[in-house]
Amino acid sequence: MRHKGFRILLFVATVLLAACGGIRYSQVNPEAKGFHPKSVALLPVDVRTSYEATGMADEVFTRVLKKSGFFQKVVSPTEIRERMEKDPAFSKEVTDYVTKFRAVSFSDPVLTRALGNSLEIEAILLVTVDYWYYTVEGEDKIAKVGFAVDLVDASTGRIAWKAAHHEQKTYWLIKPALPDLAESVAGTITGEMPR
Repeated sequence: MRHKGFRILLFVATVLLAACGGIRYSQVNPEAKGFHPKSVALLPVDVRTSYEATGMADEVFTRVLKKSGFFQKVVSPTEIRERMEKDPAFSKEVTDYVTKFRAVSFSDPVLTRALGNSLEIEAILLVTVDYWYYTVEGEDKIAKVGFAVDLVDASTGRIAWKAAHHEQKTYWLIKPALPDLAESVAGTITGEMPR
């Protein structure tokens, strides 16, 4: 009887622990189930009002994408910005695409194809910072970082996958570094990316 109770308890604990992990939101477009890109361009991360994440979020996501080994080619936001400074036509393509995407959630197929051809990539990844701050909730001091992502098929403009995830850490004296927490969040998101 004792062994049976232990097995039941072990099973329940395993199920509860499994339910705690994973990504908070993930949705694959059924029309894009066969989409498995080997090259991706990470557009400059939209930090919204989390200005302290500027640059850091770009670096974190670039590092995680390269480290994942899922892509043979990763074009970073830094490379995109450098090209935008040198090439006004390319700069206009990127600006027009991002503006339209952020304003009306529309991935323009003509602009996506143009970007895909210009950058020689199969996918475009748009990342938005949802959380990047320290706060106090009740008596707890909390560090919180979260991202939302859209993976776009560069040949069609179709959003192939959407995801969002955040993590928070409670601390007492020493604040956890937000870039470290961001790396964990980006790693979780990238781990769930269709491939």
